[in-house]
Amino acid sequence: MDDKSPWIEVSKLKLHPNNPNEHPSEQLDKIAKNIKELGWGRPILISKDFYIIAGHGAFIAATEKLGMDKVPFRQREYLHDSSEAIALMIADNKLSEESYWNYPKLEELSIDLEMQEFDLSLTGFEIDELVSPKVDDIVPDEEPEFDEDIAKSVETIKCPECGYEFPK
Repeated sequence: MDDKSPWIEVSKLKLHPNNPNEHPSEQLDKIAKNIKELGWGRPILISKDFYIIAGHGAFIAATEKLGMDKVPFRQREYLHDSSEAIALMIADNKLSEESYWNYPKLEELSIDLEMQEFDLSLTGFEIDELVSPKVDDIVPDEEPEFDEDIAKSVETIKCPECGYEFPK
């Protein structure tokens, strides 16, 4: 790792007992491959009492898949059961879900990486996911049939002045 993060022996760290995020084996394999090939993207975030707050997946991948005995870390000044630690642990996983992918940009970047013969699996994407969806893939082959009887089930209101009926 090229940055100045300190490293800590994994035997000193504990997985947070209330971490609500699960890490399937397939994901851990991808994280391990990423760490091995690209290094650490960010250090493990730990509490004052040495519980992992953020980076559970990276820690598990590093220890179980790569057999590492030290990991980079950053320590916070609060205990693992404090409201700050718990909120940060949840937010670390949840907030990233609210972003979305700009697929044309992603496709352009993946083409650049591919031209450099870079291993695209290190991005975490499958090859077919890196291509922008085409209109033919989005639009159904057949349009759904319009059911004219549906209009009969719509409640209407009649204008007392002109007698025109419109949906309620």
